[in-house]
Amino acid sequence: MSDSRRRIRGNPAAATRAPLRAAANAIVVATATLALAGCAPDPDLGAVESGLAGVDNVTAATASPQHSNFPWETQVNIDLYVEETDEDALVQTVRDIAPVLAADRATSRFETTVNFYEGEPADYGDDGADSFDRAYVPQDGGVFEQELGLTEFAGIVFGPGDVERLAAESD
Repeated sequence: MSDSRRRIRGNPAAATRAPLRAAANAIVVATATLALAGCAPDPDLGAVESGLAGVDNVTAATASPQHSNFPWETQVNIDLYVEETDEDALVQTVRDIAPVLAADRATSRFETTVNFYEGEPADYGDDGADSFDRAYVPQDGGVFEQELGLTEFAGIVFGPGDVERLAAESD
């Protein structure tokens, strides 16, 4: 039997499917590897918490990582407990915390949202503070947006460029 007759009797489509299957499997493995690479552990925020607690007007700070849609979309949420809650004191506090945020690996790379609460965490009982306890309620066109160029949404939002800009201004 000649080679040409074997090809006719065999299924030529099956011979061309094998490389396509191998390519499809390689794509699936590569995609899964990239997806899992985004599942990095949460950043350690202990250093930024202690650094923020040492800033004037701040009595305590708690920081936690958030993942809005996907594991690799990391944001940092910071609750700052402060002594003085008037707008001028809070604006100065934001200026004072900017170098701390810029020096931290997580808060300098990821979007960071800061909320202010009056007093100390113990003042809010075992459940802690919630959004109704905020000392400053973010508003569109608010003082932080006007004076510092920061977004006010669910808190005072620092983009990665904002912390470096404000830290440089405070030097």
